[in-house]
Amino acid sequence: MLFRSGFAVLGGVKINLPMLGAKDQFALQGTYAKGAVGYVLDAWQNSTTAGVGGWSPYDFSTRNGTIDQASAAGVYGSLTHGWTKTLASAFGVGYASYKGADSSHDFNYLDIRANLAWTPVSNFTVTGEVSNLNNYYSTEAKANGLRNESRTNFDLRIQRNF
Repeated sequence: MLFRSGFAVLGGVKINLPMLGAKDQFALQGTYAKGAVGYVLDAWQNSTTAGVGGWSPYDFSTRNGTIDQASAAGVYGSLTHGWTKTLASAFGVGYASYKGADSSHDFNYLDIRANLAWTPVSNFTVTGEVSNLNNYYSTEAKANGLRNESRTNFDLRIQRNF
């Protein structure tokens, strides 16, 4: 039986900016984790999202009967602006760093995204979003066959709240 432990510390602040617009706000959040890296970016638990070739960040590794924990830290900031009563947009930038126990998979992650949300009636929103996601691997990780990757996603979400 393998026992493992880890922790994560998360914090954030949201500041309303009524001097810019009634719905305007700035949000900032930060996370640090050791042995529980999924708290920094939950997508890291999905191997098809995290890295090239199906590799995904791991919480720990075992060597010679010892457990070595991975660590990660991240920060994300966004600015939301309400253009009209029914139209709002947001722009956000996130950065995270992953350090494995043996540095063979270390990487930095950059996420840049923008969206436009239209709410024609109460509790119904149509949102279009574009995001650019980037993984920048360390020299050691590149030696293991991992390569920097970048991809752009376009998403459309139609949401009805009850």
